[in-house]
Amino acid sequence: MIAVVVAACMLAIAGPAPDALDVAWPAEGFPTGRATLVEVRSAPARSPIVSLTGSLGGRAIVAFPASGDRRRWLALAPVSIEQKRRQLPLVLDATLQDGSAVGWRKPAPVIEAPYDERHLKVSKKFIKPSVAQRKRAAREAKALSVALATVTPERLWRGSFARPTAGVETSPFGTRRTYNDKKKSRHLGLDLDGAVGAPIVATARGRVALATERFYSGGTVVIDHGHSLFTMYFHMSRIDVRVGDVVEKGQGLGAVGATGQVTGPHLHFTVRFGELYVDPARVLALDLSADAVDVPPVVTRP
Repeated sequence: MIAVVVAACMLAIAGPAPDALDVAWPAEGFPTGRATLVEVRSAPARSPIVSLTGSLGGRAIVAFPASGDRRRWLALAPVSIEQKRRQLPLVLDATLQDGSAVGWRKPAPVIEAPYDERHLKVSKKFIKPSVAQRKRAAREAKALSVALATVTPERLWRGSFARPTAGVETSPFGTRRTYNDKKKSRHLGLDLDGAVGAPIVATARGRVALATERFYSGGTVVIDHGHSLFTMYFHMSRIDVRVGDVVEKGQGLGAVGATGQVTGPHLHFTVRFGELYVDPARVLALDLSADAVDVPPVVTRP
């Protein structure tokens, strides 16, 4: 519950006036490469919040009611892993049940999260691919970009995110990698160990946007959860879903494998928020149990 989060993180409260909105975020601020949970409340003297939109540093947040009376909302605000600025403008715009519009703007502190470095050995074909392999990879990159450009206006998921497979973490998000002492890249996912054939499930409800074999990521599934939130599942040995399928949280997608550019069998799990990749481990750890599934309909004044 959010009350536990408040107590654990010593949330800092900020608001433009006692009769508008109260906004809370973790005392540490907004770490780079993560989606941070923000709490928004309408003051007791004001009516409930009908709708809430906003942005952090110009990038859209996802907001949803966290109480049946709509006075308490939660929002996920992402920050780029490469962000250099120490403050970003947090902007919120709410429509209240009495028809009034409330705006809220304040600088939000950004902190640099720690990320490590690793050196890996992979097949030479992934370091110096052939012309045909490069052309294939380019086609696949374009198809992925098209899938990720889809804008689904409604939010398809509710509540906390489920772990996609049971394996332990073997490589965290954000690691700077050097392959064969030559090729450098940033690891923008979370690697979870597992034997070939171990089940992989959808972390949240959504629609399958891509399900195919790719040169670098092997067996690949991409799920669109709405509001530009996507999860990706790489290196699968088996794919059990098709593009267009609507999957529920915990539904099987396929199995762990060792396909594509890998050093062994595992699941590479990725969370993309708009144009940003964010730490999947932090997303999985978010307590979103207060995400209200059954919110009463809005009753507006005549």
